Amino acid sequence: MENRKSYDVAVLGGGLTGFTAAVRCAQLGKKTALIEEHALGGAGRQLGTVPIHFLLQNAKIIRACTESKDKGLRFGKVSLNIEALHKAYETKLEKLATVLRDSLKSAGVEIYIGTGSPRTDGSIAITREGYKTRFIETDQLILAGGTVPDVPGKFRDVPGVLTDWTVGLTDYLPRTFIICGSGPKMCEAAQIYSIFGSQVTLLLTGTELLPGMGDMINESVRETLTAGGIKIFTNLMFGTVYRDSAYNFHLEAHARDSEEIQNYSAEDLYVTGDCRANLRGLDALPLVTNGGWIETDSHFKTSVNNVYAPSGSELIHGSQAGQAAAALTAAEAACGAEVTEYNSRLVPKVVETIPEAASIGLLPREAGAAGYDIKSGLFPMSLNDWAVMLDGDEGFVQVSADAHFGELLGVQAYGRSAAEIITIAESVMTLEGTVDDLANIVYPYPSVAEALGEAALDAVGSGMRKKS
Repeated sequence: MENRKSYDVAVLGGGLTGFTAAVRCAQLGKKTALIEEHALGGAGRQLGTVPIHFLLQNAKIIRACTESKDKGLRFGKVSLNIEALHKAYETKLEKLATVLRDSLKSAGVEIYIGTGSPRTDGSIAITREGYKTRFIETDQLILAGGTVPDVPGKFRDVPGVLTDWTVGLTDYLPRTFIICGSGPKMCEAAQIYSIFGSQVTLLLTGTELLPGMGDMINESVRETLTAGGIKIFTNLMFGTVYRDSAYNFHLEAHARDSEEIQNYSAEDLYVTGDCRANLRGLDALPLVTNGGWIETDSHFKTSVNNVYAPSGSELIHGSQAGQAAAALTAAEAACGAEVTEYNSRLVPKVVETIPEAASIGLLPREAGAAGYDIKSGLFPMSLNDWAVMLDGDEGFVQVSADAHFGELLGVQAYGRSAAEIITIAESVMTLEGTVDDLANIVYPYPSVAEALGEAALDAVGSGMRKKS
């Protein structure tokens, strides 16, 4: 038998979750190995979230240029070179991978490139095409392989359908584009391709573009997308879907309260779906799963002794921000250290539309359903000086708090810098602060963040700026 390297902890997956877990384990003095199948950064950087957000930044530039005439600026015709865009993205990916590699090595983490497959004898086989299989041993195992798209069955066998992993990587710009589903990536992709020049149609099986983000955000996003020329149809049931000899997609659908068939066609079809844990290479582990997710306890320990799953846990359900937080909890638990408890209520939700949508904590209706007597505050961005100056006066900030003790329960924001606003709210909630604490912060002037303070002031009855 060959001489096998032994580690205190091995991490499967080199995305954000795996990187966070591996570095934390090394910081805690554990001999740590990280195994990544392809390239450091994981699917989120290579295929999923980051490509869409990269395209979004370019869409923002196009939007800014086309709207500059209202500010006294004049530019020539703005054009888009998809090939050059992809080359720029690949260059940035290489830079990101270098940063991750240097950080892991600096922490003392040993990196393996290949497919890691735990075996029944407790070892891990690492396979890579063109290389001899290697084996390592570990005391603790952290599963950080992320998630994979779960495309609904009706679309699964149609060739060329775009998924969450491929929508940001197309090498051409379709004239017509259909998106089926719901959620952040649907809204982000719709706006991106619309700004790039595609005619975009959204087909929803439900009524909400962004489930779990609240009525006000959903209504605001719908208004923004519709104003941008995007067609939205809701409450649909899908029928036949196929691709013709000219490679165009065709889809039949009808409203749930009608039998009248509507026909939709487009050059490209993107189907958002749920996601599930990536279980590739894990066949030897008798993991208990539920609906495609790995069952874990609150510290992300699985049913298998000494195995943790922060990215595939049913507690996370694909939240990338949540996975990073979960990675810290899992790493500390695996190392026997004091654990930073994972709190799903403190995981922010951000949708990178133009403008942004963001939420943390409980929605007002959720707080009411949980038995809280709530007081709430609302502040429109149209009353914020800096938002108006930046032509970002659409949107709002909404604050909910316990009426008796002032506990900050939740914040929702739609508008410019919504993600930064939610970050401030998250800090206050993490420190168990109150709505009064939020109101008493001295915010920079001018700043969009002032809108958060004004919403908090409105909640405590001291709001200063009101619509006439």
